[in-house]
Amino acid sequence: MKRKSQYVLTAIMLNAFLFLSMQYDMSPGSRVNELIFIRITHLKQHNTIDEHTRIYCIPDVIREYSQNGYGPIWTNDRQVASFIDILEHAGSEGISPSDYHLLRLKQLAVSRRDEYIATRDILLTDAFLLYASHISSGKVDPDQYTARWHVITQSINPAEYLHRLKKEKVSDIIKEISPHAAEYHRLGKALNDYMDILRHGGWGRIDGGKMIEPGDRDHRIVKIRERLKMSGNLFPSASTESDLYDDDLRRSVLSFQQRHGIPADGIIGRETIGMMNIPPDQIVQQIRINMERWRWLPHDPGSYYLFVNSANFELKVVRDGVTVSRNKVIVGRPYRKTPILSSQIEYLVFNPSWIIPHGILAKDILPLVRKDMGYLEKEHIRIIDSNGRFVDPRNIDWKDESIADEYLFRQDPGKNNALGSVKFVFPNSYSIYLHDTPAKDLFENRKRTFSSGCIRVERALNLAYLLLDDETYWSMDYIQLIVQSTNYQMVPLRVKPPIYVTYFTFWVEDDGTYQFRRDIYHRDPHVLSALQEEPPAVINQETRRQPKSENSSDRYRPDNRQRDRLHF
Repeated sequence: MKRKSQYVLTAIMLNAFLFLSMQYDMSPGSRVNELIFIRITHLKQHNTIDEHTRIYCIPDVIREYSQNGYGPIWTNDRQVASFIDILEHAGSEGISPSDYHLLRLKQLAVSRRDEYIATRDILLTDAFLLYASHISSGKVDPDQYTARWHVITQSINPAEYLHRLKKEKVSDIIKEISPHAAEYHRLGKALNDYMDILRHGGWGRIDGGKMIEPGDRDHRIVKIRERLKMSGNLFPSASTESDLYDDDLRRSVLSFQQRHGIPADGIIGRETIGMMNIPPDQIVQQIRINMERWRWLPHDPGSYYLFVNSANFELKVVRDGVTVSRNKVIVGRPYRKTPILSSQIEYLVFNPSWIIPHGILAKDILPLVRKDMGYLEKEHIRIIDSNGRFVDPRNIDWKDESIADEYLFRQDPGKNNALGSVKFVFPNSYSIYLHDTPAKDLFENRKRTFSSGCIRVERALNLAYLLLDDETYWSMDYIQLIVQSTNYQMVPLRVKPPIYVTYFTFWVEDDGTYQFRRDIYHRDPHVLSALQEEPPAVINQETRRQPKSENSSDRYRPDNRQRDRLHF
């Protein structure tokens, strides 16, 4: 009975194929076309093209072959060989070749049988769509930290590039849609360097013990020298055999500490040895993770933009490829992480008031008010009801747990305002922004995770002066006068630069220096897990998850424009 059903289904498929062949002016005798049609029809019903071969970009594959009259797309053997070679070297991009049918494609590449050619053609198309999506936009969903097994069109539409295969080399197409940023390609070089170290056996572990200071002799110094030499930190003139901590080694240790974002004091203590003991395979994975993060960014960031790296606690302003300003920043606490996002700075607000977010109000402010009723007056915080009227704190039942839902709490402009003298506003779904702070001493800390998600900027008025870029009207003297007046003032920017709030735990400086930072938010394991995720057995292309936010407690904050309308 089962065999009879299969026979009937095949007959129906063949009749449909013959009808379509007339519609598309195809030769009815084309066995490859016929087999492609049968496989695509099977794909519509089973999410596979046969009993064993799954397809990932299902709607797109079906559409492409339907529009192509079920004819083969990969008709040039050189293109096929070139693309398989690209997939074989996907590891140099930090992604896994096995995600793209590589083994099966290599097996099918040597066969000229029609059924294998048909299967190979569909697999090549699926692999191209998926690889193009991953190389241009990333395999990992930055909102979900889950692998994406479908076409991603946030920066390009891979199907449009598939159509260009008849006239252009596949290698040129892949090069065009891959990230162009010099930083990304420097990461690729670093990946190859550490893969080479790994192939040569890596380095040995250095024992713990007492701190080693310049002038000391210690049996561990020989291993330390070997470790620094392998990673390129040891100066060429330095010996690898001496157990003396001499000046050459001290310069190398200082360089190593600076590159790892730890105090550059030249003392080899527990933290420095801990960094030296990170194995090269772990660094390889760290580089892969950060290459993926570059794929999340627009390929063209623009000639003028702001770049925040939360893991490095730094903001850079870049013009025409040159960093013109660097500012320390304070980012969110581990339980109120600063998100990853891209936006555009639209305006500044001098002497901003602060509408205290619901989460901060409920968790931080109200407990302080209940302990000390004078807290509100001391911090210049006023209470506003749903009708926009100021409320006398004495008329509020402070035992009521719904206070945070019923009232807005607004801190007036002034030197004690939590936002300082200026804030920088850009649209985003997290309601975060850049701003000044009265607690400037916090910038002296090495680990600066003190905020509730927003980004506090060192020398914020200097940044405002730079962004306004109008010496005639917005001189620094005039900005200081505005601040001293404590009068609220919103200033639209004449040029609105993009801002990229990122999270890089490894990068390469323009001079080739490798930089390592701690994973302060423990995000790296999630990205790595998704990068290493193997293709699932069955894909439901139409299923989409709702984005999740690490800052979900702040989702109900008023957005930035609502905040600014609440100044009265």
